[in-house]
Amino acid sequence: MYILLARQPVSEVRLWNTGMGKPQTAVTNWQHDLRQVFRAAGMPEGHPHQLQDTFVVALLEKGVPRED
Repeated sequence: MYILLARQPVSEVRLWNTGMGKPQTAVTNWQHDLRQVFRAAGMPEGHPHQLQDTFVVALLEKGVPRED
């Protein structure tokens, strides 16, 4: 299993290997799970990047500083 450390700049993001799987297995599992989530939400062609702007706008509307 791999754990994504996402609080780092994108250029420095690393996967932490717990020794329980291969990188391609972890990626394949995430892709499969996300496809199921999007299908269940009625977005069969959905992609995670489609939700980034919506999430950022929601944070800004709640007063979260842009720097965060």
